[in-house]
Amino acid sequence: MNWRGHVGLNLAILSIVGMLFNFYDINYSIVVAVSTLFSSLPDIDLKLEIGHRKYTHNILFALVFSMLFGCATYYIIHDFTLGFSIMFSALIIHIVGDLMTYKPFNPFAPFTRGSYSFRLFRSSSKAVNNVLMALGSILYSMYLVGLIYMKSTH
Repeated sequence: MNWRGHVGLNLAILSIVGMLFNFYDINYSIVVAVSTLFSSLPDIDLKLEIGHRKYTHNILFALVFSMLFGCATYYIIHDFTLGFSIMFSALIIHIVGDLMTYKPFNPFAPFTRGSYSFRLFRSSSKAVNNVLMALGSILYSMYLVGLIYMKSTH
């Protein structure tokens, strides 16, 4: 997926979770917004030319990088969980999105050797990326309306 698809998927998933579990508070809205900003981070491997989906698209990278981000947020605002949640959601949702594309990779490296792909669409599909961006934007708007409503009635 391109950045539009990853942003849209991140917004869609986290907005649905927020609405389903009634997470209408400022901390969760921060998780959604900042996680979305980092939703394309694993594709830094393209800029670094280190092998696409080899080192930055797996659970180990997600855990280590999320712990580091959690430590940074703990140092800055004394909240490890907020930072960890932001980064872990961004990285895992990115991995899930890339699993839907044709190119197989190993999201469980280095713990397993298998490569996986759901082969639903090409990562370069403009239609899929644009639909994900539109869907994510609509769902996030719905979440924000709910957040505003909940805050104004309580």
